[in-house]
Amino acid sequence: MKELFKDLAIYTSAALGAYTVLLTLAGAVENFCSRRIRTKSELEEAVEKEGIKQGIKDITIVDFIEKSSPRYKKIRGSRASVSAYDKTRNKLVPPENADESKGIYPINIVEIKEGLGANTGAVKHEVYHLKYHLPGPKNKILSGLKYFFYDEPAAILYSLRNLKN
Repeated sequence: MKELFKDLAIYTSAALGAYTVLLTLAGAVENFCSRRIRTKSELEEAVEKEGIKQGIKDITIVDFIEKSSPRYKKIRGSRASVSAYDKTRNKLVPPENADESKGIYPINIVEIKEGLGANTGAVKHEVYHLKYHLPGPKNKILSGLKYFFYDEPAAILYSLRNLKN
């Protein structure tokens, strides 16, 4: 029985390692085979085009984080998120608080960091997350597993299938 658990641990570790490597390589292909984005206006244009393509009418905040920004070192690359904007308090609140009758509007956010990761593949990837994966589960463990085994591979595969567009 002890040997069975040992073998199971070895094979599971090898499978997870291979999966992680393949996911990383697919992300690298997505990154290096996409058109670079160098300015906020290029990012806004790419996000609007992809939003229309995927049927998302309003991506409210599009943020191009330049190297000179204090936020540049705080995030790893590109990311998408959903939130809500409370117009009366002029601040972002959790997405579940969205209620337009109370002046709290749902918003979609796409942030991309200047540099190698700023490209059309990243835009396609992040807008796909907005359309199909966000907001995610509240449970952090469940959310992490869903992200690693479903959300991220699906977004990478979508952007790889659509690199030329």
